[in-house]
Amino acid sequence: MGVLIAGQSQFFDSFYKSQKVNNLENSAKVLEEEISEYGLQSRETQELLSVVTDNINGDVFVLDFDGNMLAGESNMMMGHRINIPRKEFEEATTGEIVWYQSNVGHQRHNNVEMIGVLVPSTSYIYFFQTPLQPIEEAIYIAQKFTMYTMLIALVVSIILAWMFSKNLTTPLFKINSQAQSIARLDFDERWEDSRGDEIGQLGQTLNTINDELKMTIDKLETELAKEKSIDKMRKELVARISHELQTPLSLIKGYIEALEDDIYESESERQNYYQIIQQESDKMSKLVKEMVNLGVLESQKVKLDIQKVDLHSLIQKNIDKFAIEAKKEDIALKYDGQKQVKAMCDEYRIDQVLTNFLDNAMKNVPVGGEIKVAVKKEDQRVKVSVFNQGKHIKEQQLQHIWESFNKGEKSKGTGLGLSIAQNILKLHKSNFGVENVEGGGVVFYFDLPDSL
Repeated sequence: MGVLIAGQSQFFDSFYKSQKVNNLENSAKVLEEEISEYGLQSRETQELLSVVTDNINGDVFVLDFDGNMLAGESNMMMGHRINIPRKEFEEATTGEIVWYQSNVGHQRHNNVEMIGVLVPSTSYIYFFQTPLQPIEEAIYIAQKFTMYTMLIALVVSIILAWMFSKNLTTPLFKINSQAQSIARLDFDERWEDSRGDEIGQLGQTLNTINDELKMTIDKLETELAKEKSIDKMRKELVARISHELQTPLSLIKGYIEALEDDIYESESERQNYYQIIQQESDKMSKLVKEMVNLGVLESQKVKLDIQKVDLHSLIQKNIDKFAIEAKKEDIALKYDGQKQVKAMCDEYRIDQVLTNFLDNAMKNVPVGGEIKVAVKKEDQRVKVSVFNQGKHIKEQQLQHIWESFNKGEKSKGTGLGLSIAQNILKLHKSNFGVENVEGGGVVFYFDLPDSL
C-alpha cells in the first residue's frame, strides 16, 4: 500500500504540473489573440490579464525578449526587468516553452513553492507565476482517499473470500457427513442442494446410492422376513454390505476431505479427484444392483420363463459383447461347437450365467491368452463350458468359489457374479462346476436339457 501511495504521489505530481503548463500555454494563446485584436495596453487586454491572474492565483506578465515587463495586472513594474532565472529565460527566447520551480517571496504568497512558466510567441514572452500548494493538498487528499479505498477493498475481499470459502466447504462437509451416514447404513440424511456443479452432481450421486442401497436392504429384509433364519441372514447381509462398501466409501471420504482442505496443486488434479469419487460411486452402484439380483435369486421365489432357446446365438451374442475388450488385450476369444443347438432354459437368466462366466474368464486370462466357449451334446442334455488359460485355482479356493463376495486372488470384480450364476443354475437343476485343466487353465461348465 505504501509503494502504491508513493507511486501515486510521484505520478500525480508530474501529471498535475504537466496539465498546469498546458493550461497556461492555452492562456498565453488567448492573450496573444486579445493583444493582436485590441492592442497591448487596451482595456480589454488589461481585463483579461486581471481575469487570468485571479484564475491562477498568481501573476501574469507580458515581456519583451530582453525580459522587460510590457504589460501586467499592475503597472508598477512597467518597463522594468522581471526577476527570472537567466538559463530558463534564454531557453524561452529560442522559442521553447520553459517552466521551473522556485521558493520566492510574493505579494500574495510568502515563502511558497511557485511554478514559473515562460510561453514565447512571435512578439512577446508570456510569463506566469502560480503557487504549487494546491497540488500538495490534492495529493494528500488523494493519498487518504486511496488508503481508505484500499482498506475498504481489503475488507470487501476478505468478506468475499469468506463467502466463497463457505459456499465451497459447507456443501463438502454435508457430502462428507452423508457419506459417513451411508457407511453406518443410516439413510435418513440426504443432499438437498440444487446446485448444478460437480459438487451438486456428487451430492445427487450419493442420493442415488443412498436410495438404491436403502431399497436393496428393504427388499432383502422383506424377503428374508419370510424365512426362519431372518435374523441370522440379515446380520450376515449387513456385515457383507458394510465390508464391501467400506473401501469405496473410505476412498470417497478421503478425496472429499482432500477437496475440503484444498489439497490439490492444479485444476486438473481437482477434476481427477472428482473423477475418482465418481468411479467409486459407480462401483458402489454396480455392487448394489448385483446384490439386488442375488437377493432375489436367493429368495427362491423367482419364476423361470422356460423356452426352447438357440444356445449358439446366445453364446455368440456374449462373445461379441467381450470381443473389443479381448482384442485390446490380444486375447483369442473362440467358439467351439455346433451352430444348430438348442436347450430348454430361461434365456434371460442363462444369458446372465454366460456373461458372468466370460467376465470371470476375462479377469483371469493373461494378455495374449485364450478363452474358448464350447458346446457339446451328451445324451439328452447340452453341456456348455468356458475355458480360460489363467492360473489354476488353489484347492482351498475351489471350495468357496461360488460363495458371495468371494473374489479370489487379485480379483477385480465384486465377488457376486459366480454366486448369481450358481443360484440361476440351481433353479435350472443344472449340473455345474469348475475344474483346473491339466496342462494349464481353468474351465467353468454347466448343462441344460435339450427338451422337457
